Amino acid sequence: MVIIPVEVDGARRGAYTWIDGWYNARRRHSGIGYLSPLEYERRQLTLAAGSAARIGDI
Repeated sequence: MVIIPVEVDGARRGAYTWIDGWYNARRRHSGIGYLSPLEYERRQLTLAAGSAARIGDI
C-alpha cells in the first residue's frame, strides 16, 4: 500500500482543525475553573456588561 502525502497532509489538517476549532474550545480547562473556554468567555462578557451598567448608574 502506498500512502499519498496529500492524503496524510489532509488528515493532519483535519485533525488539527477538529482539535483546535471544536475540542479545545469545548473541553474543560483546570486553569479557568474547569469551564470550557466558550463558557468562560461567555461569563466574562456577562460580568463585563454588568460592570459597565453599574458604572453608568453612578
